[in-house]
Amino acid sequence: GRAIAQEIMSGKGQQTPLDATVSLSDAGWSRMLAVHLNGTFFCTREALRWMTPARYGRIVNLASTAGTTGLAMVPHYCAAKGGIIAFTKSVAREVMPFGITVNAIAPGFIDTPLLDPFDALTRMAVLSGIPMGRFGRPEEVVPSAMLLVDPENSFMTGQVISPNGGQVI
Repeated sequence: GRAIAQEIMSGKGQQTPLDATVSLSDAGWSRMLAVHLNGTFFCTREALRWMTPARYGRIVNLASTAGTTGLAMVPHYCAAKGGIIAFTKSVAREVMPFGITVNAIAPGFIDTPLLDPFDALTRMAVLSGIPMGRFGRPEEVVPSAMLLVDPENSFMTGQVISPNGGQVI
């Protein structure tokens, strides 16, 4: 982690292999997909059991920029979040005739406990890739969710909104 960050920051390029995919256990892969992708499926399926007969609903799934661009070291997380994006688009097409919208929010790096394991050098390396020069705050994701659940927002479905400080444009 730290050695690789130093290599990257040196400007000479990375020399040490990451080996994240090679060393990822079957259990680690399965757990990540179960929590994120399966969890999204189970919640969506249950919500649709209520929304379809009502002929109205708003589903907002939580993805990540990791699912749109990929990130080194976390292939299982990226796969799960990318799967959520594809799942969101698929379900949006399926339930559109019933007044149900299905969208996703794909935040960039948000300052939550998920970032706690980052040491100062890793934080600096990540921040260097965010044009706004800072991590997002959780309350900056809320307006995206509010837009997607607004009853007046009936023409937006199958979309991914990404509050990310300009990291992914």
